[in-house]
Amino acid sequence: MPVGGLHALKNVTDEPMSMLMLFSPGAQREEYFEQVAEMTRRGSREELKEFRIRHVIRGWGP
Repeated sequence: MPVGGLHALKNVTDEPMSMLMLFSPGAQREEYFEQVAEMTRRGSREELKEFRIRHVIRGWGP
């Protein structure tokens, strides 16, 4: 994925899924992946906006 490249991931089935992601060279994304699910469940719009800014996420849907 080129820097700044747009992409999305989605499970289109009713079954649970898992995914292995490998960053090379490594990017500092641990905090993002530890918190993203919780933020999308309970975060207000303003909290989500701040979260995206903090992690340089652009174009993330509602």
